[in-house]
Amino acid sequence: MIRVNLLEVREERRRLAVRNFLIASAAMLLLTLTIIFVWHGSLSSEIADVRQEIARVQSETRKLEKIVGQVEQIKKKKDDVEKKLATIRGLETNRMDMVDLLLAFADVLLDETWVTEMSVENRQIQAKAKAIDMQSIGLLVKKLRADGRFSNPRVSNIKVGAAGGNDGGAIGFELSVAYVGEQSNESKQAN
Repeated sequence: MIRVNLLEVREERRRLAVRNFLIASAAMLLLTLTIIFVWHGSLSSEIADVRQEIARVQSETRKLEKIVGQVEQIKKKKDDVEKKLATIRGLETNRMDMVDLLLAFADVLLDETWVTEMSVENRQIQAKAKAIDMQSIGLLVKKLRADGRFSNPRVSNIKVGAAGGNDGGAIGFELSVAYVGEQSNESKQAN
């Protein structure tokens, strides 16, 4: 029988299989490395884009924070100005009320009476005054009651001065009266 040595064929097949396996492994490794490289590049690009977006958003945030700070300052200034304007309006109103009050009080004073001291608080007049006689005090109170701008006149602490004194015998008194403001048109027409 003839003996055929198949070892060489087997050996050749084994080497071919090993070589094919190594080539396939190298191709797979190369393909895997290529995929990893491409994926890494893609991720790096996305990371760079996200970092740029974060930097842009942070920059915009800083700008907006500055603007918000300026708006807050403007709001504070606006509130301060509005408070000042309200105060000025209040002072204007009070000043006009005080002028009206003093003019009205001067209108009702008689020639026979005069005020030596006067204070006004919450539209309530407190006055120290003098008159030449008791009849003048009575006429003053009557005139205050008749005038719609005043209410509740009260006289107290009446003191008769000495005939030869500095005030020439004038009668001192204290007057308290509330100022209610101008008469309405209906009450003016009724008078």
